[in-house]
Amino acid sequence: MRQLEFESAIEVLTALSHSLEAHQGPPAEDQLSVVYGCLGECHYQLADAASARDLTLRALALCEQRRDSEGVITQLGNLFQIFRYGGEPAAAATVGTRLVGLLEAAGRHTESTSLQDRVRRVSAGEPPCRVVVRVYGLTYELDNLPGPAVGGQPTFEFVRNRPTLARTSAAVEQG
Repeated sequence: MRQLEFESAIEVLTALSHSLEAHQGPPAEDQLSVVYGCLGECHYQLADAASARDLTLRALALCEQRRDSEGVITQLGNLFQIFRYGGEPAAAATVGTRLVGLLEAAGRHTESTSLQDRVRRVSAGEPPCRVVVRVYGLTYELDNLPGPAVGGQPTFEFVRNRPTLARTSAAVEQG
């Protein structure tokens, strides 16, 4: 997947999923949740939100069944982005709200607070592009800037309402 060969990765991962589905028990299920998650990511990177959603939901179900809290957090984070990308803000907000609670329960307060802000934006109808300010590696919305005591050299950046697909980033880097 790191070489941006998502179609090839889908072929390999699909074959692996069929092999794992033929086996019963926790070792196969552990691997199958990872394989479904990777397949979901590949389809997402190919802008196939429907397939990405279905595969990620399968990965999530296995993680929930096994009580794999990190797997559940990972798959909910992926679903949040898939729903945003697919233009389903209500579903994204629902998944995001659940994820905020899990991150809080896991003691990951910084991630939880950041996600809570994104969920609010999604629920309110986030714009396709907005400007944010970065100071000392921290990102602030324009309506939530800290006081001058923070200091540092601020930079202003455009942020899209969805992650950039890997092939798009690679094309931009190549010029």
